[in-house]
Amino acid sequence: MKLAELISNVGSLPEGCDASSADPLCNPEINAITCRSQDIAPGGLFVAVKGFAADGHAYIGQAVESGASAVVCERPVDVNAAIVTVENSRKALAELAAVFYGHPSKDM
Repeated sequence: MKLAELISNVGSLPEGCDASSADPLCNPEINAITCRSQDIAPGGLFVAVKGFAADGHAYIGQAVESGASAVVCERPVDVNAAIVTVENSRKALAELAAVFYGHPSKDM
């Protein structure tokens, strides 16, 4: 799934990018979503969630080094990946997972 489709309800593509862009830093293909930098794989989307014991923003660099194609975070960062800045990354993670997995709760 392309990043633009995935984030349509939570944010927008990085500045200067649009959904038709072929630049992988604008609208990469996303094949997984995680908030654990240890679980990221090439083509994954890393969501930096601020927790009680640790802040996921501290692990953005590690996630990108491990192959993250895009990052969702609450503040701007300078890494070699598509960056989507949101107000609340924990809430965004829930929305992203629903879209990525085809809104499974609708079948309940």
